[in-house]
Amino acid sequence: MDSTPENTEAETLIARSISNEITHEEASRLAQLCHNDPTVLESLATQILTHRLLFQAFQDRSDQRFASEVAFRLQSEISSDAGHSSLANKVGRILQFERYRKQILRLAAMVTVGCGLVWMWSEDSATARIERVEALSSVEPFQSGQALPAGKWIRFESGIIDLRFGCGAKVLVEGPAELEIQDAWHGYIRKGRVVASVGRRARGFTLDGPGGRLVDLGTKFAVSVEDGKGMELHVLEGLVEATPQGQKEALRVTKNKAIRLGGGTTEALVEADSGAFVTALPPKPRTFPRWIQWSFEEQGIQFQDRGHGLGPDSGLALHLPSSHPERTRVSGPFGEALQFDGDGTYAASPFKGIGGSEPRSVAFWVKVPADLKNTEGYAILSWGSRIQQGAAWQISINPTEKEGPVGRLRIGVHNAPVVGTRDLRDDQWHHCAVVMYGGSGADISTHVLLYVDGKLEPAARKTVMPVQTDTLSPFAHGVWLGRNLTVRPPTPHEIFSGPSFRGAVDEVFIFDAAIGQEEILRLMRTNAPR
Repeated sequence: MDSTPENTEAETLIARSISNEITHEEASRLAQLCHNDPTVLESLATQILTHRLLFQAFQDRSDQRFASEVAFRLQSEISSDAGHSSLANKVGRILQFERYRKQILRLAAMVTVGCGLVWMWSEDSATARIERVEALSSVEPFQSGQALPAGKWIRFESGIIDLRFGCGAKVLVEGPAELEIQDAWHGYIRKGRVVASVGRRARGFTLDGPGGRLVDLGTKFAVSVEDGKGMELHVLEGLVEATPQGQKEALRVTKNKAIRLGGGTTEALVEADSGAFVTALPPKPRTFPRWIQWSFEEQGIQFQDRGHGLGPDSGLALHLPSSHPERTRVSGPFGEALQFDGDGTYAASPFKGIGGSEPRSVAFWVKVPADLKNTEGYAILSWGSRIQQGAAWQISINPTEKEGPVGRLRIGVHNAPVVGTRDLRDDQWHHCAVVMYGGSGADISTHVLLYVDGKLEPAARKTVMPVQTDTLSPFAHGVWLGRNLTVRPPTPHEIFSGPSFRGAVDEVFIFDAAIGQEEILRLMRTNAPR
């Protein structure tokens, strides 16, 4: 463009539009300048396409790759408008010849402006936007609805952030994580785990990392990066194009396949591991849940349910061996707490628990001795049966190294555990919560969140297993506290002496819904649901 006051104004407005800083009034003015001067229109289209294709240019992509990328972008922009179908075909033919790039840019400008380029300038067209945060621990206070500009880094220690890029791609980021919002179509992950869900409109969404580049072709994929040491790609659905750093040739990775990228090379993994990632956040309960609450304030061996509406027959009774200890109560965070000796003492309730794949939450205080033996970790709380895989529901302190770090919070559904990272063997009180959001496809690895002292607990070990808790068969027992569910149900007059928990438990809650961090923190502070 010539150096005139109008063109200087146009250059400024184009720059502001590319950086997503343009106002509605400025956007209207830019549209008027494009209408009056074709060179302004061409300059706008050139800079839009250059912005989107900058990474390909930096990595010395071939001309054909450039043309293919432009073709794909144009087809994406105009595919929703049938009135431009003939123009789309014409553009596709032109793109086969690189000598027609000037015509490409002019057509791109006409098509995108004609189809409504103004969406780029609206208040809802942020480069990316936070849709939801869950259990976030971060120096910077990220919040739902927050708009994120190009170049913004998201850094947080723990928790989950649900993002939507301007192109429409949904990205779930699990901490500890560092991710840069590069533009509406591109992100860069330095550390953490992400799951990207990319619909038809967002095909071509690109995620770069220390191992290379991933270009989505309409799919759902997961990526894991640990402190800049390469990256793992797991394709859950569809197809992803992966290019190792420093190379030009891309590898197509299909559904259920996984590769590791690092050092300019790729290594094929056995198969995609969906269980290593949180693929969705728990839905918000439509109504506030019902709950059971055992506080252990009563004298004797019978404890009443102080909750609301979950079970009519939900008391709890303490079972003691013949040589039972005199001390079954200790001081807890809220009044009296129940002490288990690890030698046969346990408590049982006729309440059957939450069955099938229905959502649930269990919260409690626990005090674990520093010298806990590996036979004393099972089990803090359980219900269900062992008649089939996934039919049991047991929360415990992990006792064996083969299933993950010892001494960590563990939720298992019979030979399929999820194990946390914080060692609880310190003779101190800790608040623990296990949240399972149910529904179709509920799995122990993807639908369960662990919390310790109100913070989301990163999982050191996950196992894939559908959740179908048995509460109906004759083999299913009600809720047990302190007793390992691997032993058979007791006879009416049996004196139990099998594996049991050693430690103290206080204020046990069972909810029939997936509660969030806010409610968990409220339980910690007040010992009362809303």
